[in-house]
Amino acid sequence: MHLALFLAGGHASLTALLAFVVFGATVYTVSSGDGIRIFRRPSGGGGLRHYKEGATQTFIAGDIVKLITTATKGDEIQLATSTDSDNTNVGIALEPASGTEGTLIPVAVFDESTEFLVAVADTQTLDANKIGLDYGKVRDSTNNIWRLDQTNTTQKIFHVIGFAPGYGHGDTNGKYLVRQAVNKAALFSN
Repeated sequence: MHLALFLAGGHASLTALLAFVVFGATVYTVSSGDGIRIFRRPSGGGGLRHYKEGATQTFIAGDIVKLITTATKGDEIQLATSTDSDNTNVGIALEPASGTEGTLIPVAVFDESTEFLVAVADTQTLDANKIGLDYGKVRDSTNNIWRLDQTNTTQKIFHVIGFAPGYGHGDTNGKYLVRQAVNKAALFSN
């Protein structure tokens, strides 16, 4: 119910929302299977693009990739970092790096309409007050996945639009529904 209110753009009393979900707060265990995922892609919106792999890349399927900023390599991708500047992140690699520069890699691109499921950084909790805000990302090296970092308000890439289905306010290691933060991904800066 609380998710439907936020997704529909309705406004619920924060007190009512918290009363509905806080008593069910859960601590989730995150694993390698909890990486960022596409949740909903509107017809005609966003989607899939192919980018050339940069030299000596080792990213895996599910990794966030960014454009290489070297002048002669600006159409190639590499593994993103937690501190990337705005307008370099492209999306999620759907295949691992081949090890051969120039190989076309399919990428689920970040755009302002495609929705993704993403877990918050380790030990962070979901918060209804964070819906509508923008945050950065962090690499979880234990599970080899990317997560939303609620402490990173500088290198913003994710715009929180609601709780992922089955998750609610107060859940530790829970998941949000997110879109690309406005004008923060490489696809829309070119």
